[in-house]
Amino acid sequence: MPTSDPATIAASDVNTARQSTQYFDGLGRPLQTVARGITPAGRDLVAPVIYDIYGREQFRYLPYVPTTGNLSDGKFKADPFNDQSRFYLSESLVPGAKGEAIYYDQTQYEASPLNRVLKTYAPGNSWAKNDPAGVQKGGNRPIEHQFLLNTAADAVRIWDMPATGNTPNQRQWLDI
Repeated sequence: MPTSDPATIAASDVNTARQSTQYFDGLGRPLQTVARGITPAGRDLVAPVIYDIYGREQFRYLPYVPTTGNLSDGKFKADPFNDQSRFYLSESLVPGAKGEAIYYDQTQYEASPLNRVLKTYAPGNSWAKNDPAGVQKGGNRPIEHQFLLNTAADAVRIWDMPATGNTPNQRQWLDI
C-alpha cells in the first residue's frame, strides 16, 4: 500500500503493510528488532541482541515468535530470552528443535584491541561451545580462524601471461 500517512497504515489490515521496529539502548546500539505480524499466523518475529562488556555482539540469538502475551503488537518484548526458549521448546511450532537448548551462535574474540575473531560456534547443542560450568552442554565444533605471518621460508611466485600462447611463465621467486 503506497502511503505516507501512519494513521492509514494503523487502521488498515496488518497484511497490507510490513512494519519493523528496531529498539536501541542508550549508546545507540540495537537491542531488539520486532517485525510486526510477519509470520504466516500473523504473529511478530523478534530478534534480540545482547552485548558483552566490550560492546561486541558475542552471542547472536536466533529470531523467534512469541508464544505468550500480545503476539502481534510490534512492541518491545520484555523477556525475549525466556520467550525464545519457550518457542524453540514447543514441538508443534519448531519440530526440528526438540532437545536443543542453545539458540544462539557464539563468537570468540582475540584478547587484544583488534577484536579479531578466533572461533565461531553455530547454534544448536551439536555445534555450540561447551559451557565450563556445565550448564549448556555443547559439541565444541567451531569454525576456527587463524592469523599467521609470512616467514623467511615463504615465497611469492610471479607469473607472466605471454602475449602469444596459453601457458603462463614463472618469472621469479621473491623471498619475503
